[in-house]
Amino acid sequence: MKKQHIFLTLLPFLIFTIMGASPVQKKAEESLRKRVEGLMQAKVDGKWDVVYTYYDTGFRKAASQENFTKRSGRMDFKSFTIESLEILPSGNEATVKLKTDISMQGFDFKGKQEKQHWIKQDGEWFQKVNIGANPFAPKKKK
Repeated sequence: MKKQHIFLTLLPFLIFTIMGASPVQKKAEESLRKRVEGLMQAKVDGKWDVVYTYYDTGFRKAASQENFTKRSGRMDFKSFTIESLEILPSGNEATVKLKTDISMQGFDFKGKQEKQHWIKQDGEWFQKVNIGANPFAPKKKK
């Protein structure tokens, strides 16, 4: 009797484990992965005007594309690897962990760990950029 009770208790967990993620979750992960890959490949290719389009609307309202593209070319992305994607239960936010190889001002940074926060806006994934200390905002005249 105890063996049957233990089996019935574990049955939902076993079914979930065997089935894996739902088709809806897999589709959301695929969509997010494509967006992350698109953003990071644009960085590797040095296409900062394209990178800008992957950032959330709050950032794009706070920083013009012209200012962003002028100041962003200082980093040279060599490669990237997506370590993990985690979509939060709301389905509208996600955390992405990456490793990147970057050259900046003559120094190489290999395997630099990066954590990105992504949000869904109008059904599309965008990287949420902290605009607290926005280096791309227009400079104030004194």
